[in-house]
Amino acid sequence: MKMSGNIDFPTFHFYPKELHNETMRIRKKYKQADKIPDGLTKIKLPDLLQRIRELEDNEKIILAFAQTLKSIDINILATEYPYEKENQRTIRKIVLILTERYKKIVGRRFWIHFQADPFDTNIKSILRYAFAAQKNFLVKDAAIRESYLQVFSSNDTLGDLAKYIAEEKVALKTSFKRWKIFRKSLLERELWMHILHLYIDKTWFIEVQGVSNIIEKLENINLEDYKNILNKYLLAFAFNDYYSKFINQVLRRLADPRVNLNRWRGMSDDAIRKVNMWLYERELDDFFDYERFEYWRKYLRHIEDLKVIQNPPVAAMYFEDFVAVEFANIGNAAYFYEKDGFSKFMEPKLTAHYMSEGILKDRDADFFIHKLNHTGSWPSRFDEYMMHYLRGDFWYRH
Repeated sequence: MKMSGNIDFPTFHFYPKELHNETMRIRKKYKQADKIPDGLTKIKLPDLLQRIRELEDNEKIILAFAQTLKSIDINILATEYPYEKENQRTIRKIVLILTERYKKIVGRRFWIHFQADPFDTNIKSILRYAFAAQKNFLVKDAAIRESYLQVFSSNDTLGDLAKYIAEEKVALKTSFKRWKIFRKSLLERELWMHILHLYIDKTWFIEVQGVSNIIEKLENINLEDYKNILNKYLLAFAFNDYYSKFINQVLRRLADPRVNLNRWRGMSDDAIRKVNMWLYERELDDFFDYERFEYWRKYLRHIEDLKVIQNPPVAAMYFEDFVAVEFANIGNAAYFYEKDGFSKFMEPKLTAHYMSEGILKDRDADFFIHKLNHTGSWPSRFDEYMMHYLRGDFWYRH
C-alpha cells in the first residue's frame, strides 16, 4: 500500500458513455448555424478529401490548392472535422488549408469541436490562429480573448485555462457562461476536474463554489481521480475543520478506514490518520457528557484507536503505550492500563455479549497503571498524569 505523502496526480481524462452522447448532442445542436445540407456534404466531401490526399506534402502546393477552394468547401472541411479514417498526413494538410483560408465559420466550428475534444492538438492549433487573427472572435471581453490567446499558445492548455477561470473567484457556472464553455461538454468536465485538483485545498474556492456543488461533481468521477483530489483536501485542512458532507462521501466511496483500508490505497498516512481522528471525535461526542468530551478531544491527535461498547457503556482510548478506559455513567473513575496487557487480556472481553463494568476496573492486574476520579479540578489533575503517561512514565503519582 502506498502511504507516503507524495501522490502522483494523473491527467483527468476519460470518455464515459453518457458524456459521449451529450457531446454528440452538442455537436449536432451547434452545427445548425450556417448548416450545409447533408446531401451536398455527401456529394462534395469525398471528392475534396481525395484531392487533398493526392496533394504533394509540400506547403506551397497545399497553400496554392487552398486558394482554389470555394467558401462552401472550407465550411464543409471545418464542419466535418475530425476525420477519424484519414491519416495524420492528410489531416495536417486540412489544418494548413483551414488556416490559410481562415473564415469566421472555421473558428466557430472548431470551438464546437474543442468542447468535444479539448485534447486534440489540431483543434488547439486552429483556435490559436483564430484568437490571433480575429480580434472579435468568440467573446466581446478583451481580457478573456487575451487569456485565450495565452491559453492556446501554452503547452498546458487545460491547466492554464482552469487557472484563469478559477481565479475569477466566482461560481464556475457563471464563469463558464462568460468563457463560452458548453454545459455538459467534455471540456466542462475536464475543467472542473483540473480546477478541483488545483483549488480543493483553498477555503475561498470551497466557499465560492459551495460544498454541495463540489460534492455533486465528485460523486461520479472515477475512484483514482477522486482519491487524488480528496487526498489533497484532507491534507490541507485540520480534521476538525472538515466539512461533514465531504467526509460522509469519502466514507461512502472508500469505506471506514478503521475497518477496511483496501480502497484507501494510494492515500497518504496523514490523510487516513486525520479521517480517523474525525471519526473518533464524533464517537466521543456521542459517548461523553460535554465536560468530558471537551477534555478528551484535546488528546485526539494522540489516540491511535478507539473502541466504544454500549453494554455496559465503555470507551477504551488507545494511546501509544497505554489505554484510558472511561465509563459513560457519571460517578465512575477513569482507569489506565498498559496497552500490551490490556490488548491481550481485556480487549477480547469488550466484544463479549455482556460484560460487567467490574472486569474493566481490575486494580490488581499486572498491567494496571492508575485510576483517576472526576472530582474537584479534575481536568488539570488529569493533564498532569497524561503528560507523564504520554512520555511512558507510568509510576507518576500526584
